[in-house]
Amino acid sequence: MKLKIFTILVAILFITKSFSQTFIVAPAHLVSDYNLSTKLDTQVQQKLQKALTKNGVGSIPHISRFAVVPTVIITNEVVTATTPQFFDVEFELVFNMCDVQTGKVFGSTSIEAKSRGANRENALTKGISSMKYDKDPAFVDFIAKSKQAIFDYYEQNLPAILNKAEQAAINKDFAQANFIISEIPTEIPSYDTKVLPQLMVYAQKAIDMIVEPLLTQAKAIWAANPNSEGAENVAKIIMQMPAGSSFTKEISELIASMEADVKSINKRDWDLKVQQLNNEHQERMSQIKASRDIAVSWAENQPEVVNKVYLW
Repeated sequence: MKLKIFTILVAILFITKSFSQTFIVAPAHLVSDYNLSTKLDTQVQQKLQKALTKNGVGSIPHISRFAVVPTVIITNEVVTATTPQFFDVEFELVFNMCDVQTGKVFGSTSIEAKSRGANRENALTKGISSMKYDKDPAFVDFIAKSKQAIFDYYEQNLPAILNKAEQAAINKDFAQANFIISEIPTEIPSYDTKVLPQLMVYAQKAIDMIVEPLLTQAKAIWAANPNSEGAENVAKIIMQMPAGSSFTKEISELIASMEADVKSINKRDWDLKVQQLNNEHQERMSQIKASRDIAVSWAENQPEVVNKVYLW
C-alpha cells in the first residue's frame, strides 16, 4: 500500500521560500511638545500606515529599518478676545523618512494647516484629525523621493553591508548574516547579481543548522522504533524542517527506507493519522515564512538597542 504520508513529506522538501524583502517602512509615534492624546497619536499612525500602503510601501513596525516620523510644529497662535475664548492655531505636520537605527533622514515634507479650538491641544487635535495624507501630492512625492534616496544609499553602501554579513557568516552566525542581508531592498539595481547569490548561500547554511539536528533525531527514532508509530513520529519531525537544505537526499533516503519497512498498517487508522498530520502541516506552512523566520528570530533575541526613532 502506498502511504499518503510520504507524499506529503516529499512535497515539503521542495517548497521554496523567499529570503528577500521588499521595501518596508513603519509609521512612528507622533512627536510633539504639546499635551496631545494617545488617541490622536494612534489615529496618526493608522492614517500613516494607510497612506504608506496606498503608495506601495509595506509596513511591519517591529522589524522595519525605516520609519516615517510625524512631528507637529505650531507656527502661529492667536487667542481670540471673545467670550468664550478660542485658540486659532497655524501649524505644520512635518514628516521625516528616517533610519530607525541611525536617525539618518532620507526625505522630508510638511503639510500646513489652520484650526480653531477651545484650547491649543483641542485646536491641534481637530486640525491633525482632519488631514488626509494619502491624497496630499506633497506626501506622495515625499514617499517616492525618499524610497529612491534609500535605494541609492543601499546601492552605494552595498560592499560594506555585504562585508558585514560575510563577517557574521565567517563566525558561523548564519542567522545574523541572513538578517543583515535580508534588510537590503530587492528593488536596488545590483540585487540580483550581488545580493541574491550571497543571500542564498547564507539561507541554506541557516536552514542546514536547523535541519541537521532534526534529521539526526529522526534517524534515531526510526532506528529505535521501525514501525507505524515510529513513522508517525519521524513524519512530525520532518514537517518541522524548512525546505531547501543540503540534506534533501538523506531525508529522501530515510523516507524510502520507512516506506519499504512499514507494510501492515490498518488503512482506516492510517488515513486518519495522515489527515491529522496534513492539517498540522497546512497550518505550519501558512505561518512559517523561512525568509522572515530566521532573520526575525535572530533580531528578536538580541539585546535591546537604543533606537533613534520611537516606534512602539
